[in-house]
Amino acid sequence: MKLFFISSLVACALLLNAQVENGCISIDFESFPNQTPTAGLVLSDQYKDAFGLSFSLETGGFPVLADVGGAAAEAFGSAWGNDTPRPSVDIGKFFLTDDGQLSGLTSPAIILDFEVPIDSFAGCILDMDFEEFFIIQALDEFGTVILEERIDAGDPGTGDGQLTCWGFNLPGCEGSIYSIKYAGFRPETSPGAFGLGMDYFSFCYSGLQIDTETTPVTCDELGSISIFSTTDEVYEYSLDGSNYSLNGSFDQLDEGVQTIYVKDSEDCTTTVDVNVEMDIENLPDPIFIEEVICEGQVFSFNGQEYNSTGMYQQTLEAANGCDTLWNLSLTVNPNLSEIINLEICDGETIDINGESYSTSGSFEQVLNSLDGCDSTLVINVENIANTMENVFAQICEGESYVLNGESYISEGLYSQPLT
Repeated sequence: MKLFFISSLVACALLLNAQVENGCISIDFESFPNQTPTAGLVLSDQYKDAFGLSFSLETGGFPVLADVGGAAAEAFGSAWGNDTPRPSVDIGKFFLTDDGQLSGLTSPAIILDFEVPIDSFAGCILDMDFEEFFIIQALDEFGTVILEERIDAGDPGTGDGQLTCWGFNLPGCEGSIYSIKYAGFRPETSPGAFGLGMDYFSFCYSGLQIDTETTPVTCDELGSISIFSTTDEVYEYSLDGSNYSLNGSFDQLDEGVQTIYVKDSEDCTTTVDVNVEMDIENLPDPIFIEEVICEGQVFSFNGQEYNSTGMYQQTLEAANGCDTLWNLSLTVNPNLSEIINLEICDGETIDINGESYSTSGSFEQVLNSLDGCDSTLVINVENIANTMENVFAQICEGESYVLNGESYISEGLYSQPLT
């Protein structure tokens, strides 16, 4: 840890209102989110949403604003008036004090809590004189003191109405300060009352301040990543963690998460995972095919064979990642079969579908149905031989003989074809 003092002129020139610069936050108590600064304004969580910073007093309650040159002293008195710094010191209109009561030899310690750990802090103390001393402590997430410094009246930059600015930072790459505690004291041997007066706070978060832009992968080109600093700090970048460059542009990248290595001027290195997406709006349209085959046939595509009715899908992979979705709707029509049994007499002929049959046997015709599939017709023909029967009949004159509905009255030889 390094403690350093900053001249009041330098501090006043650098720290303006509540703003972010180079990964650091500065507050001069002259403006507040959605509030107008006034004497006695309670400071608690006004900066919590923006910076993750909240204020409190160790004894309970919260610190307040004091205004320069007020009617009654709230934090200190100097040769130039109540709560008034020397003429060469410009602290604006307002500054931070404890409970706003100038009394006793001690005052409630002011505590700053950070949701995100910081690695450096700076601030200024007003009017350190009369053997007063300040204890500044930095605490980790468990409330353990990891840094402690003391500033005494008589140290450089202290004195009546003077602005004593100081700061410290932690070595290494990771921030670990979750709280800052300010406590001030005046010994019993010194006359008067004591109060805390502070201004110009600044603190820096740990980690690298970077942002990224990506170009998606398309069917014609691979993707790219541009990574850059959002502050004045200069970083080096690498895709493999070994070869670093000041150029944060990387192209010819495939779809997916790419790990970028980032290194700062102190050789602190971190990794950033950046997702290079596929431009899905310009992917090839899916292919839809409807096919009809007959039972026993096979439909083949891209090395795959299909022979059952159903829905099928293939992904046609492309080297550039622009895969095409192939969809098949397959209908398998059955082959039809029919059997016909026929009887014919000797000498007869029967025609079926242009084919003639006059003898006994089993015959087969293969026909095309309306859906284009084979239709098998089996024809069983039985040839029945002709038979003859002789009937002898005698009648008397004037009588008739009836056979199978036919009447006969004269002598003679007759025949009837029967089926």
